[in-house]
This record gives sequence, C-alpha cells and structure tokens, in this order.
Amino acid sequence: MSMQSGRYDIFPSRLACIIMKNRLKNADKGRSLLKKKSDALTIKFRAVIKEIVKEKQAVVEKIVAASILFSEAKFTSSNVINVVVQKVTKAQHKIEVKKSFIAGVILPVYRTSMEGKNDMFNLTGLSRGGQQIEQLKKTYIVMIKKYAHIGGLQVSYLTLDHVIKLTNRRVNAIENIILPKIEKTISYINSELDERDREEFYRMKMIQSKKTKLAEKKRNLMKTRTQEWRQSGIESPKNILDNNVDDDILPI
Repeated sequence: MSMQSGRYDIFPSRLACIIMKNRLKNADKGRSLLKKKSDALTIKFRAVIKEIVKEKQAVVEKIVAASILFSEAKFTSSNVINVVVQKVTKAQHKIEVKKSFIAGVILPVYRTSMEGKNDMFNLTGLSRGGQQIEQLKKTYIVMIKKYAHIGGLQVSYLTLDHVIKLTNRRVNAIENIILPKIEKTISYINSELDERDREEFYRMKMIQSKKTKLAEKKRNLMKTRTQEWRQSGIESPKNILDNNVDDDILPI
C-alpha cells in the first residue's frame, strides 16, 4: 500500500476497518515480543561483558606466571625447550565449536579438546628441569582453554551487539512509524464511515420528507376533488375493492 498524509491509502469500509484493527493488534503484539527479546539479549550481553573482563584479567595473571615459568624452564634446560619446539608436528589441542541459543539468537561456544590420551612429551625434562617444564605445560594448557573461551565470548559479544541494535531499530520503527500510521488510518476510516452514515441519514430523511409532502399533497388533492364532486352533484368514485352489493344485480 502506498502511504499518504501519514496514513495508508485504503478505501474506507467496515472490512478495511476490521483489517486495520487486526493489523494494529498484531503490530502491538510484535512490538511487545521484540521488547522482551531485546531485554533478554541485553541481560545476556551484560553478562558476557562481565565474563570477558573477568577472563581477560585471569589470562593476564596466567601470562605473567607463564612468562616466569618459561624463563625458569629455559634457564634450567634450554636445550630441551628447543627440542620440544622442533618435534611438534601437529596440535594436540583442538577447538570445538558448540551452539548456544538465547531468544532465537545462535551464540558460539568454544571448547578445547585433547586429541589422544597419551602425552608425547610426558618424559620431557626427566634428566633436568622436569618440574619447571611440567608446570609450564599445565599453565599453557590452561591459557589455551582461556583463550578459546574468550574467543567465543567476544564472538558472542559482537553477535549480541548487532542483534540488539537491529531489534531496537525494529521496535522504534513499529512505535514511531507503523503504529501511528495504522492508528491514523483507522481514524480516517472511522471519520469517513461516520460522514457516510450522516449523509445516508440525511438522504433518508430528505426522502422521507419528500414522501410525506407528496402524500399530503395527494390527500389535499383528493379532498379538493371530493368537495368539487359533491358541489356538482357527482358522487365520488367508489372503491371497487369494497364489498358492497350492486342494486342492479338480482340476488340468486
């Protein structure tokens, strides 16, 4: 439908009024649902922000601890560190992507999983520096898990930010554009129908007035003619529907 003067261009009728009222009801219901969705996503969005801040602070502490452990391990067994780096062929820790649903929005959840149960470097540093290497390995495993979790949180942050803005724009469009235009259209239809009813009432009143005047004119004409007939000695014509006996006809 094209829009004119802030309303929909529609032919005013009872059916059109019912259709626009149903549309108004559905639009208001849609606005309510979108507001609830926006509120739920906003709560989740704030929780994600808090968790990102918390996880990043924890990662900073782990990075400091890992740097110290790496320096200790390198000091005690520098050759072992180089051997480990050279022997690595593929990653033992893989990133698994799972899905989380919140108010119809899909959010990714990143989790790490270890490929295979056997650690190929479990005997590394057995002769020297084994304790520092083991602590360093555990610290880096925790950091990998933290990084994966933070990555999922940041993707969720961007997704929620986009969806919340889009949902709020839709709510504003319904509140400030669609609902006012539907209300103006309903008001226009009601005013046109009222005007049409007034015109119809006036037309019927004029018709009734003309019929009354015409009937009054006929009655006056009949009275005038009856008086003229009586004055001239001519009887007024009888009604053939009257059940009167004709004197000229002999009874059987």
